[in-house]
Amino acid sequence: MKKILLIFLSFLVSPLLMGQEKGKSSLKNEIIQIEEEIKSFISENKDKYRLTEKRITEIKTSLKTKNDDVHFSKLSADNLSETLESEKYVELRKLYFRENSEKAKYYTFSYQ
Repeated sequence: MKKILLIFLSFLVSPLLMGQEKGKSSLKNEIIQIEEEIKSFISENKDKYRLTEKRITEIKTSLKTKNDDVHFSKLSADNLSETLESEKYVELRKLYFRENSEKAKYYTFSYQ
């Protein structure tokens, strides 16, 4: 009787476990698709998107603070350019989620 009960339970539990694996795979595929959409969105908009002067000043100040002995005029142009591009990437990613808020449910953060 115990063997029959164990066999019966295994038939009940097995599909549930397989369903969980399918759910994880589906979630992973959905996130991969969203990340591809984000890459495309950023690529399409990176040349059009402009950081505000206020944000650029904040970034320059932050870089200056990290290198206290460096003056604004002596900030590395490459370092500033890389930092501005990184910030633009972050801002475009936030914009993507603001415009596609239904996709944020797959992530553990919330952009405001």
